[in-house]
Amino acid sequence: MKDLMKGVLLVLLMMPQGMKMPQTGETTTEAWGSHMLQWLKAKGFIRK
Repeated sequence: MKDLMKGVLLVLLMMPQGMKMPQTGETTTEAWGSHMLQWLKAKGFIRK
C-alpha cells in the first residue's frame, strides 16, 4: 500500500501542470489528482 501511494505521488509530482480550467480555476493536473485521491478513498486505500 505504501508503494502504491509513493507511485501515485510520484506521478502527480512529475506531471506537467497542464492547462487552467476557467470553470474551476484549477489545472488539469490538480483536477486529476483530486479525482485520483477520491478514487483511492472510495476503494479503501486511504482512510477517509
